[in-house]
Amino acid sequence: MIKKTFRRFVSGLLIVSLTLAVGAGSMGCSSVEDMLSGVSEDLIDSGTDYISDKIDDIIDNGFHGNGGNYTFDPNVKVKTLQEDLDGDTYGLLYPKQREAYVGREYYHIENETDFIRSIHDGLSRGIRGIVLQYDSHDYKYWTDLLEKNKNCSEFGGFQNAGIVTDYSVKGEFGVYPSFNEAWQAITYYRYKEPEIGESTMKILEAAHKLAEDAIKVSPDDEVGMLSYINEQICLMTKYSDPIPSGLDVPQRDATGVFLNGDAVCAGYAAAFSLVLNILGIENRTLNNDEKPENANAHIWNYVKVNGSWYHIDATWNDNASDNVSYMHDYFMLTDEELKKKDDSTAHKWM
Repeated sequence: MIKKTFRRFVSGLLIVSLTLAVGAGSMGCSSVEDMLSGVSEDLIDSGTDYISDKIDDIIDNGFHGNGGNYTFDPNVKVKTLQEDLDGDTYGLLYPKQREAYVGREYYHIENETDFIRSIHDGLSRGIRGIVLQYDSHDYKYWTDLLEKNKNCSEFGGFQNAGIVTDYSVKGEFGVYPSFNEAWQAITYYRYKEPEIGESTMKILEAAHKLAEDAIKVSPDDEVGMLSYINEQICLMTKYSDPIPSGLDVPQRDATGVFLNGDAVCAGYAAAFSLVLNILGIENRTLNNDEKPENANAHIWNYVKVNGSWYHIDATWNDNASDNVSYMHDYFMLTDEELKKKDDSTAHKWM
């Protein structure tokens, strides 16, 4: 980071020097154009975009202190969870209208694209009965398609123990997901379901408090908010050792982060996604092309800021030393940056 900032400084000096030289007539036009071309390329290479500047500023001069001594702006007012739930909208930063919860939804599908989009929509809305209606192919074709795609990123982060299918009506394919507690919490938050379990409510309360604090620590700066959330999740969580077996375990959900302080990648990602949804920031969870039960399976977050998508991997940002700089190693990376940083199979998403 320091090297990158220094390169920007040097590039700026070069531009000033070249401008003065042109004014004095001390060099020919072609030489100036050649040098300016080189400087322009260097400026591009050094990463002068808004996000990179923000990350540099946070790490070098930001709001974090020694081991997490943060300054909260007393003038920033943020709705508490109860105030938020009592309103007609949800989303602290970008409010959206709260609608009545739908427990069952019907989708008409004709091909694989329809199939994936429909299930993704149902999962993202927390629908417990996703009914797919089809005119072509047969039930086995669609169940085989689910088996083929159930580990794809479009389905990642929503369910804990898989998806149950049912053949009850000819021409209909029922999908009944088992949602993790993080998604039960966000579904309750979005739609005000009449019932919510005690542990799920505790998760929602903890995630909402983290969202509130992020706004107070870094008002009007989404990158700063994301940095704070990333750091806090790293500080409050240790990576599970040994890695737990099974999918329906607290370590693979936000429960591991917010209630137990013990999680694997799925838990880190679920907790981060829950907070982002409370803020109203558009996000996804991405997983590599591995079955969740495999040791090399991995899942992380994909976040939209200023119209562009960035990768945040809180799991890989976490380490035992609580080094703040290290916590930003996999923070706000573009697709290209992530590919350059990790050419293994860990971050190869579908």
